[in-house]
Amino acid sequence: MIQSQQRFEPPPRISKHTYVSCGAHLLYNQGGWYDAEVSKASVQISTGQIRAVAELCASFQYARRIPQHIIATPEHARDLTLTYERVNKDYGVGAASWLFELSNAVIYRNVLYVQSDTDRYVVYETHRSPDRADAPLLNDDTPIHSELSDRRSVYFYLGSVGSFNYGHWLTDDLGRLTAIEHLRALYPRRKVRVVIPSYGDGPEAVAAPWNETRRTAIQRFCHRFFGSDVRVVLLDTYQPCRLDNLFYASPISYHPILKSPAALRAVARRFRPFFRSRPRGRLTRLFVTRQSTRGRALENVDAVARAFEQIGFTIINTERLSVRSQAEIFSSAKVVAGIMGAAMANTLFCSEGTRVIHFAPEGWLEPYYWDLANVCGHEYIPCYGASVPSDGPLHMSSFRMREDDIRQSLQLAQ
Repeated sequence: MIQSQQRFEPPPRISKHTYVSCGAHLLYNQGGWYDAEVSKASVQISTGQIRAVAELCASFQYARRIPQHIIATPEHARDLTLTYERVNKDYGVGAASWLFELSNAVIYRNVLYVQSDTDRYVVYETHRSPDRADAPLLNDDTPIHSELSDRRSVYFYLGSVGSFNYGHWLTDDLGRLTAIEHLRALYPRRKVRVVIPSYGDGPEAVAAPWNETRRTAIQRFCHRFFGSDVRVVLLDTYQPCRLDNLFYASPISYHPILKSPAALRAVARRFRPFFRSRPRGRLTRLFVTRQSTRGRALENVDAVARAFEQIGFTIINTERLSVRSQAEIFSSAKVVAGIMGAAMANTLFCSEGTRVIHFAPEGWLEPYYWDLANVCGHEYIPCYGASVPSDGPLHMSSFRMREDDIRQSLQLAQ
């Protein structure tokens, strides 16, 4: 963990936050700007503190297939189809991703800032429209820890507003690690420190399961360099800190409806060498469970899982598995069924043509997994059960699958 020095800097005297793009002319030259609240022109401000280093992923474009099978009430199936058609119409182009170097950078709540003696700018690419609800900005009067970077190292920030969630981290963050190859080539005599947001309190945070899961996954992704050359550094998510120089890879996705195909392929490709030569006998039909304490509980999950087990599915709980183990299990699957949630993001490791069946509460018009399936070349089948009334958000509602719908999903899983 970066050691905080006992020195604080007064915050810049600014009256409001101003956005600055890392490089709008590089990232959005083919499209991919989606923000009704902020105009692209308003963030094209040159501060002299952001330098473009290398392109990681080119801009991309695709159209998604409407599912042939939707298990839901006619009303929900209609609403879902209309949602998919609107997404296809309005969100067809994704921005490019570049590696940038930021001078005098501040990290707070997974949002980046660059600042001078009198001005502080919010790095737009870390605070886009989908990010803002969960990313409050830094107050002007908040003291900032001054982090004295090791001059023998370069620091690369890997994080986003969704980094606390396995699925979002897998599809939104991990693929940006291709930047490490550029940094090793540019700075062969310096160490690379991958800075990630820490989740957990006090000394226990270092060994917290989610922190350790990400650390080992980064190690696998960067196995050629990992060790003395590349290491992971945990940074307190809720403690603003400043670094003299910080490298940052702009987004490879636009949550929840655009994901860079090249970035997802890079993630899948980096894990394959670890299990390619394993013996046969792998699992090809998976039923993926979800802990009820995480919300979106399938109340009759035992009956649904048992029905799938009877037709040859293996029940999988991913909670305590490493990313490598999950990648290995999903890589050989031909059909994957499960409750819509982070564990089902592992389908990115499945081969093209895999059939994926998602169970979710009716009324939730979620395009994330439909988009993921299309990017990966999978057959997507959403199955919606009756939501259980509650005071919480609809997407976290408990639900029950109807017997007829269970039978239909089993037929489609054959």
